[in-house]
Amino acid sequence: MKKILCVVITIVIIGSLACPAFAANPKNASNPPEIVPFSASYDFPSIAPGGSALLISNYLVDPDSTVFIIKSATWNYSTTVKIAFMSRTNGQDYASYITSDGFISNKTFDLSNLPKGKYDLFIHNIGDMSIYNGTMVYDIYG
Repeated sequence: MKKILCVVITIVIIGSLACPAFAANPKNASNPPEIVPFSASYDFPSIAPGGSALLISNYLVDPDSTVFIIKSATWNYSTTVKIAFMSRTNGQDYASYITSDGFISNKTFDLSNLPKGKYDLFIHNIGDMSIYNGTMVYDIYG
């Protein structure tokens, strides 16, 4: 029985070494529909001036392969918001985007300047009016 088990394990190990592994790099992909993103939406009912809402917590970002796209975001007033990845290591905001349009559409974040590590993604209300009835739909690859 031990010999049979050893033979089976050996075959599995050899078979796994013989098959090459492939990893998709979304930034260089020639056929994006083959890459399956993590898609999500987030509703933020109210963010007061100076307040923030956490969208993603403790996400591992690899600047060579992570891509973040806001498909759409809307809120009720054209107050100024900042969307930023905050490092869990040093608390610094990276890859931020500021707008006062009241909406965002198909915004791709450049994450190439981020040190590899874990990040939280926040939306900050840096305007002078509260945000009500906001929603964001996004894709994250990598």
